[in-house]
Amino acid sequence: DAGIDACMLNERNEIRLIDADYQIEGRVGELMSLVPISGAVTGIYLHGFEYPLVDATLTLGSSTGISNVFASEKAKIELREGLLLVFKSRD
Repeated sequence: DAGIDACMLNERNEIRLIDADYQIEGRVGELMSLVPISGAVTGIYLHGFEYPLVDATLTLGSSTGISNVFASEKAKIELREGLLLVFKSRD
């Protein structure tokens, strides 16, 4: 709610909480997962990944957003409503 961009990092992972459209960069072949934490996250569009989503809804416990793969170095996650944790695995 405060509009603060925060990220948790370690040697192999980057974790970020998003509630709006987000541009993400990675190397082709790197993994990215989406985990909804607000019940349902609606209006999800993924661009630049091997497995795109179009107006999708993710719910807590769903495996649909797990282990996607960067198909481009620059990708975009769009969402209409909700909170998503974005996990990016780095080589």
